[in-house]
Amino acid sequence: MFDSQKAGSVFHLKDQVQYEKDKAVKQVYIDQNGVRMLLVAIDHSLLPDHPAPADALVMVLEGSGEITYNNTVAKVKEHDFFKFDKGVIHSVKADKLKFALLFAGWMIRSILMTAGT
Repeated sequence: MFDSQKAGSVFHLKDQVQYEKDKAVKQVYIDQNGVRMLLVAIDHSLLPDHPAPADALVMVLEGSGEITYNNTVAKVKEHDFFKFDKGVIHSVKADKLKFALLFAGWMIRSILMTAGT
């Protein structure tokens, strides 16, 4: 999907994934050079408890929902961010919610360390 975006143009990530009735749709947006981003659309559904496969950052693109993280519920809405640590059990429940999930891999950490941040 990422490769099909025209460089130098404005687009909205929320338009790159579509809702399916009563489902949680997950699709890979980027998976290259150590960067992995998923786009998720939840329609009256739940992503059940599961461990985070890596450190990750959630960017809420549309709607609102609840993230249960380490047995604590956080309400999230459009424009919110939420960080996951690798291995922590979490779930996501929503009536309508779209979010991007950016996984922090070795390449991202390496770039940040090189940049001095």
